Amino acid sequence: MAIKRIWVVSLLVGVCSCFVMWLLSPIIYSVFQVYRFSRSAQVVLDIPKCRMKVPGSTTIQCCQCVVGFQGQQNPSGLAFAGPNLKSSYDAKNRTYIISGEGTVKGGKNTLELRDGRVFLNREEIAVRWAPIKILMTTDGDVLNEYGDWSW
Repeated sequence: MAIKRIWVVSLLVGVCSCFVMWLLSPIIYSVFQVYRFSRSAQVVLDIPKCRMKVPGSTTIQCCQCVVGFQGQQNPSGLAFAGPNLKSSYDAKNRTYIISGEGTVKGGKNTLELRDGRVFLNREEIAVRWAPIKILMTTDGDVLNEYGDWSW
């Protein structure tokens, strides 16, 4: 009888532990994503599509688009090309702020600004009303760092 109770209690503890881990998995994943993004070289895009106008005001918030290059922990590992590409480095946040037209390369990944559009590894990224935060991984994948909770 005592062995049966121990087995039932153990089973209940195991099921509850699995359920708690399942509930916490999005939080753990998000913490990992934030850490991974913060360790990458980041480029903030100062282009018209990435500026947000505050409704009912004349205030414009700049630079709502951020792209991180995984594997490039040192921002000096990024290469900038293009006669119209303007860049400045923000040492406090370890980010480059770029505007104009041109190309940024980091490892195998390429960010291109052309005709007001954003291309990541030759694929156009739709920049609409919402801010974007994208991580370009070392193997060329493009990940949305705001997360997808639809699982």
